[in-house]
Amino acid sequence: SGGGILSSGGSVILRRSTIEGNEAGVGGGIAVSGGNLLAFDSTVRRNLAGWRGGGISISGDPGWLLLRNSTLSENAASTGGGLAVSSATPALVRNSTVSRNDAAMNGGGLEVDALEGGLLLEFSTVTGNASPNGAGLRVGAGRLSMHGSLIGDNRAGADCLAAPGGLLATGANLD
Repeated sequence: SGGGILSSGGSVILRRSTIEGNEAGVGGGIAVSGGNLLAFDSTVRRNLAGWRGGGISISGDPGWLLLRNSTLSENAASTGGGLAVSSATPALVRNSTVSRNDAAMNGGGLEVDALEGGLLLEFSTVTGNASPNGAGLRVGAGRLSMHGSLIGDNRAGADCLAAPGGLLATGANLD
């Protein structure tokens, strides 16, 4: 796990950093289990995960995730090409771009799959991603809330795929 960075129960803080060209089974770029990830003005790109979270994988409880003014691009995985959240971790992606990520199964750009989990997407763009099930994003379990964000122009599969009640959009553009 964690081709570029692996954190289990700790905290990772990135400022103006690039995580690029890594490979792992989970979290090609970054894997955080039961810990915290804060990324500011950073880029996670061209990473590969055999299973979940090509760019970033967040799992285990407790912990939290904050991505601000950051980019997840050109990452690939079976599920959650750019970002996979599979825990009850509070997660916020703000003023960020998720683009050109690929997932062979689910959630090309973003994947949320945890009953108690959730992701808040604010003032962000999810575009140019590909997956047969939720090219832009997929919510298998949990909830994804969006405000002031754009989801569109993804390459393959429906832009958004969510379980009933799994997606809440206010002031967002969904293609």
